[in-house]
Amino acid sequence: MGEDTAREERNDAGVVAPPGSAIVRWGVPALLCAAGIAAVRPSRAWAAGDPVWRTYTYRETTRDITTEAVYRWAWWGSSQSLRVTEGDNDFECEADASGSTLREHYRNTARGDAVRIVREGVDLVFKGRVRDETVDIRRAVGDVPWKASFFFLRAFAIGDARETEFYIAVPSGKLASRMRATKQPRERLALPIGSVDAVPVLLTAPGIPAFVWSSRCWYRTSDGLLVRFVGRRGPPGTPPTTSELIREE
Repeated sequence: MGEDTAREERNDAGVVAPPGSAIVRWGVPALLCAAGIAAVRPSRAWAAGDPVWRTYTYRETTRDITTEAVYRWAWWGSSQSLRVTEGDNDFECEADASGSTLREHYRNTARGDAVRIVREGVDLVFKGRVRDETVDIRRAVGDVPWKASFFFLRAFAIGDARETEFYIAVPSGKLASRMRATKQPRERLALPIGSVDAVPVLLTAPGIPAFVWSSRCWYRTSDGLLVRFVGRRGPPGTPPTTSELIREE
């Protein structure tokens, strides 16, 4: 759940996939402690055997336009995969146990866009084609985690750390934005799936005042699942988007 300056990404790479877009797609950071990882892991059997996929459907509304995004997520061993479909955008990514993304494949079926992003040491390497332009870019991100989707903040949400930083990348390679996530007091939310206890996480961009640009995600306290997003999926001035979990299978 997130896009524009925060998201222009997603797709089937045959690997794994998260949702994502530039400044704020759930989509789509940072880290977590062993306790956090254990809390998110669905089950020992799941982690030890073949991946078992879970499906989450979100309703997203921007102004008077409402769409649905389908997220398929699996965890096994020390890896997790996320596949997202929303309109003409598809995206797949693979992350480690902490949610730090290792690779992503984005595709827009209407435009014919296809981009692969891979983490190589302290760089993100983008290769593919977007809007009829060849993409072959390397962006330095240091040792800061890369989160292809805000969905991967689930371990942080139920872990002990109050704040963390991470990068969000746009498939075109034109932008790799550093983000900061800060926990806020827990809340009880009324959602289409029912009432849930959630941890709100404020998302900001270092160097940009929160009143100019900020967004919020809510994560279920029982397992860290992203259940709600409210914010801008692009730079300041972008129309706000609300995304809520409406179904889980």
